[in-house]
Amino acid sequence: MKYFSGFVLAALILTLQSCFDAKQVSNQNLSYLYNHEERPFTPKYRICHTSPDVTTVFFSLSKNEMLFTRENPSSDFFSNISVFYKLYTSFESSEITDSATVLYQFPKSDKDYLSGKIEIKAPVGANYLLELKIKDESRGKHVKSFFNVIKESMADRQSYMITDTLGNPLYSDYININNPLDLKYFGKIVPALTVRYYHPEFPIAAPPYSTAADRPFRLVADSVFTVELTNNQTRIFLKEEGFYHFMTDTVTKLGLTLFVNNDDFPRFATPEKMLESIRYLSTKNEFDQYNLLKDKKAAVDNFWLECGGSYDRARQLIRKFYSRAEEANIYFSSYIEGWKTDRGMIYMIFGPPNILYKSSDKETWVYGELNNMNSVTYNFIKVKNPLSDNDFNLSRSPIYKLNYFNAVDMWRR
Repeated sequence: MKYFSGFVLAALILTLQSCFDAKQVSNQNLSYLYNHEERPFTPKYRICHTSPDVTTVFFSLSKNEMLFTRENPSSDFFSNISVFYKLYTSFESSEITDSATVLYQFPKSDKDYLSGKIEIKAPVGANYLLELKIKDESRGKHVKSFFNVIKESMADRQSYMITDTLGNPLYSDYININNPLDLKYFGKIVPALTVRYYHPEFPIAAPPYSTAADRPFRLVADSVFTVELTNNQTRIFLKEEGFYHFMTDTVTKLGLTLFVNNDDFPRFATPEKMLESIRYLSTKNEFDQYNLLKDKKAAVDNFWLECGGSYDRARQLIRKFYSRAEEANIYFSSYIEGWKTDRGMIYMIFGPPNILYKSSDKETWVYGELNNMNSVTYNFIKVKNPLSDNDFNLSRSPIYKLNYFNAVDMWRR
């Protein structure tokens, strides 16, 4: 899929730092971030430290999700988009180091995407929290997102840029096998990058009531090689499934990780993948029986027909479950596919939380009302991982067992 840069016909930058009363993001309910139904459109982003003082945010919007209007019958159609950002020092701070609004006018064309970029003042030597709000001014609808800006040094993942061979930004670190791409490093000039290649098989997340200790991922590469750079950039072809960790510093292990697969990630496009995910809803013996069937599609169909009791009900359950699985891949993928993670498991079984609090080192999900004794709260602790900034472990407890079984039973009635 290609992304095309839009023509910015009008750009107005307004500094707003002194114009509003900011509050700590960690005190806000951010549940809308994981609720697909509350997002009127789905922007894509790539954050890149293009210099020691500037961080650039590249964004892309689907043309079909935007409203195009014109001033009169003889004028051209335009989509009017505003991008508003605040740069905080952290989730827990109300201090803002930079903020602005940028206005764009995108003309209607045959291109599928509207693309642009904004430059943010973010000096190297510190980490930040970026709040970004993109608004379709013609519809009056907006989407708000938050990103960790990791800039203690110019060695981390956000100091790399990946594009297709035409120079269009790629907005995901999950890429298809054998697709050529261009990689550029914006740190100091280096002759080559060290690449560690991994091809592990990860199990799905254990139930929330499990008392088994988390198994840490051991950073033992299957192979190590180097990629030569010319002016800090190169074209690469990644021909094996797995993930590749590009580094300039092999001591700190900081760098960019690209995940290569041969399917339609984040979608669940194969019966094998669909069958694997129903392990969350089945007993081990039951799953093993389904898994023995040679026809995996028939195995999936039989499971959901048994759960739904009718073809119509089974289709509804399939649509709901695999939509959540796809959303889990989008929201929670780290070095593991999102649906296999702790947050992905809870999301697929229970759906998006009613209340979500995020901090620098934790996420708290509440199903129900805050401080209600009938509500259920899950805490996810952030893991320091050189391969991903999106790795969280659930604080498990036996108290979750009854609630989890009840939720699984709801899927199977």
